[in-house]
Amino acid sequence: MINRQHWQYFLSLEQEIIKISHFISIDKRNFDTFSLKLLKIYLSVCSEVDVVARLLSKKIDLESYREKTENEKRLKNMDTYRNIINLHYPGISKVVINIDLYKINFNPWNKFSKNENPEWWQQYNKVKHTREEFFHQANLGNTLNSLSGLLVLLNYYCHPMNHESAYITLDDSTTPRLMMIEGKNVIPGASWEGTRIYLPEQEILNK
Repeated sequence: MINRQHWQYFLSLEQEIIKISHFISIDKRNFDTFSLKLLKIYLSVCSEVDVVARLLSKKIDLESYREKTENEKRLKNMDTYRNIINLHYPGISKVVINIDLYKINFNPWNKFSKNENPEWWQQYNKVKHTREEFFHQANLGNTLNSLSGLLVLLNYYCHPMNHESAYITLDDSTTPRLMMIEGKNVIPGASWEGTRIYLPEQEILNK
């Protein structure tokens, strides 16, 4: 079931990218382009990534989440979320997001396969805490990667648990205008078949 609040926020952030593409073409040659507008979008997207990653971790393994964040008095951060998400959804590192219009794709959580946080997330923390030195990392490439990462997390978070054949169904009001999950019934990669989204851990080869 779609979580309207978080899903609609993603769509509003995606719309900001569509608007900025009128001035900065979505092209790999522009990935190093940075600006105040991209900074605003980048910080907003990554802040939401943090929120959804935390919610997903609590949803799939609340006991483990509490153990890591309360009993051990550890900070609630991406290292904590990564350990929980990786354990339950190792396929997340293989999910690819396509922007078909510009023939570009992103594998935003690929570093999870090495038990590392994505580079775009590491750069976000540098921009957030040491902006005077790392302002240039608030660029188009990092912003697109982070938005792709948010879309992947939302698909896991909104997906029905414990149901192999379950899927997310989208309508005109909830379908992203720019980004899509790559493939059709591809395991272990997530797939987007029409308005139905399937996730990597599902055995759905012959739908």
